[in-house]
Amino acid sequence: AIGCLIGLTTPILVRRLKGYRLITAIYASSQAIMCIPLAAIALQTDQSPSSPLLLFLFATLYTLGSYAGGSAWNSWSGCFTPPSVRTHYTARRNFILQSGLLAGVALSGVLLHFAENASAESLPSWLPTGDPLIGRAFALLFLTGSLCRVVSAFYIVKIHDAPAFAAQETGLTL
Repeated sequence: AIGCLIGLTTPILVRRLKGYRLITAIYASSQAIMCIPLAAIALQTDQSPSSPLLLFLFATLYTLGSYAGGSAWNSWSGCFTPPSVRTHYTARRNFILQSGLLAGVALSGVLLHFAENASAESLPSWLPTGDPLIGRAFALLFLTGSLCRVVSAFYIVKIHDAPAFAAQETGLTL
């Protein structure tokens, strides 16, 4: 429910910032930032009582960035994608994104399976024995996600911004 409310604030922020690019980049960057504490939590070995609460907090903030940034992106991409190719572009983009998501989940599963089942004899010599390898694997996944969101934000900033009020000229509103 909170994600839906955050998504509803996006049009207000787009109007205040007079464009889509900055708000979309801010939300993508916030997602990159939220992955860093998630990686730190994964590396914790003491499993303090605050860990589950912090995990829930940062995962929630990451998801909120997704809801809000997705709202801005979906509106904005309609502004710079010509109508003649918009359907094909969106379908192809979504196919590539979903395929990447599936591959990422599968590879993550393989990595986590290896980390969970690795014995001390099968580990590289540079890893100390008794090291929580599963925590390192989760941290690696979160940091990879963070890096991908940084790259995404970088390219978002390079896209030509559309005025926030372009849709109102045609009688449509956010």
